[in-house]
Parts: sequence; structure tokens; C-alpha cells
Amino acid sequence: NMNYIYNNFNKPYFWAFLISTSALIFALYLEYIASLKPCHLCILQRYAYGITLILSLLAFIYKFKKIISFLICISMLVTLMIAFWHLGIEFQWWLPSSSCSNWDTNIGSLTEELNNNLLESRSSNCDILSPKFLGITLVQWSFIYIIATTFFITILTYKMLKKKNYG
Repeated sequence: NMNYIYNNFNKPYFWAFLISTSALIFALYLEYIASLKPCHLCILQRYAYGITLILSLLAFIYKFKKIISFLICISMLVTLMIAFWHLGIEFQWWLPSSSCSNWDTNIGSLTEELNNNLLESRSSNCDILSPKFLGITLVQWSFIYIIATTFFITILTYKMLKKKNYG
């Protein structure tokens, strides 16, 4: 129903749903169609996008839209932090942990890539330059995407929180 879409067009949870769904579909496309193995941090970003997706779905169902939209912002900020950490590893601003590279010693943090033992099977290495598209690596594209969308969702949420009697 176009009226339903129109009524939700300015809602942060509507856009968060589209943003997280798009990111997850693209990640799955890269893995299963383009045969690019994700690294540990890429998988952590998928989990964070999954949380954003679940929160956005909850906002469509439940009444507490302001609170859920605020939680969506926090979830997207966590995704942004993971993307920034990944970008820093790619630019060699800091070293990855041993689960994220071929190194034998543990040398990184971000709380050890958010407790890297969550994932037993290692795929690609985080410290290897990701493929480029239009001269920009996929890690860089991921960071650009999440910083732009987090900014957008935060602005929509701020506008919603300022409104009184928002349903």
C-alpha cells in the first residue's frame, strides 16, 4: 500500500529497515554470488545490521517508536565503530588481533574484535586489502555507507524526539 509507505517515509525505523536490509543483502551477494569470503569484522558488522533490522521491525509492531528509534541509533553507532575499526586496520592505523590476521601474537583490541571467539571458523583476513570498486575498497565503501546512513537516521530520530505526540 503506497499510503502506508508514504506515512512511514519520514520515520527513522522505516529507513533503518531499508538500510540494514540492503546492507545484509549486499553482503550475502558478495559472499555467495561474487564468492568473496567475509573477514571477522565483516561478519560482526552483519550482526550489528541484523540487530538494527530487528529493532526496525519492532518499531513497526510496538508503540514505543521513540525508544526503539533511539536504540536503532545506538545499534548503528556500534556498526559505525566496527566499520571504523576495520577501516583503521585496512589503512594500517592500528594492528588487528590474531583472529583477524595471519599474525601469531595477539596485538589488537576493540575488545578483541568484540570477543572474536564468538566465531570459531576464520574466513578472510581483516588486514588484507579488500577488493576495489571505483577505486575505493569495499571496507571503505562500507564505512562511507554506515557513516552517511547513521547521520541520516540520527537526524530523523532527533526530529522525531523533538515532536510532541509522535505515534
